[in-house]
Parts: sequence; C-alpha cells; structure tokens
Amino acid sequence: MKGSAGCKKGITFTEVLVSSVIVVIIVLGAELNLSMSSFFCHNAKHKTQAMYAAQQLLEQERRKTFTITSSVTSAPVTLDTHGNYDSSAGYFCGTSTTIVKNIDAFRNHVTVQISWLEHAPGGIRP
Repeated sequence: MKGSAGCKKGITFTEVLVSSVIVVIIVLGAELNLSMSSFFCHNAKHKTQAMYAAQQLLEQERRKTFTITSSVTSAPVTLDTHGNYDSSAGYFCGTSTTIVKNIDAFRNHVTVQISWLEHAPGGIRP
C-alpha cells in the first residue's frame, strides 16, 4: 500500500522561517517592555529623591532669618541612586534653583526647582 500522494511529512522551510520571525518579534517586544519599565521605575525614584532634596532646601530657607531682599540661587544637587538619601553616596547629579521673592514685609514666596537629565537603559529615549 502506498501513502496518499498529497500527504507531506515534516515542516517546510517557510513555516520555520515565519515562526522564527514571530518568536524574535515577541522576544524583542518583551525586552523593550522590561527596559522601559526599568526606566520608568528609576525615573519615579529620582523624582521622589528630587522632592526630598527640594523639601530640604525649603526647610533651609525657612530656618533663615527673614530679609526684605529677593534672591535667586543655583547649586548642584546629587540624587542618591543607592536608596539612602545621602548626597555624598549618590552619583546622579542635577541642578537646584531656589527663588525667593518678597510678597510683603512679613512673607516670602520660595520656589525650588530641581532638574536632571534622565537616561533610559540601552540608550532608548522615550
């Protein structure tokens, strides 16, 4: 008995190629998703650290004696990437700008801005 003439055994090269391309696309998509998740996690961590540093600068201004003069100061600030909020231990640098404006003889308006350049892993920029 002979097998049917239309029956083929095995997998063709085209099927293997298409399935390989699909697997590569899925793996690359998963890797991109993981790296971007890592980027956003680090970005959120740095924002939290920047808010903590800004709070410290606001408290420094609050402890100063009240003066009638307005001022603008700019200074480097280090965001700690190791999690202990010690500016000497971190390496992620940014710039802080503190602006003090007089409202009246008894009140000042203090604005603190901290900026930094965030780098995504693998050189990907969102």
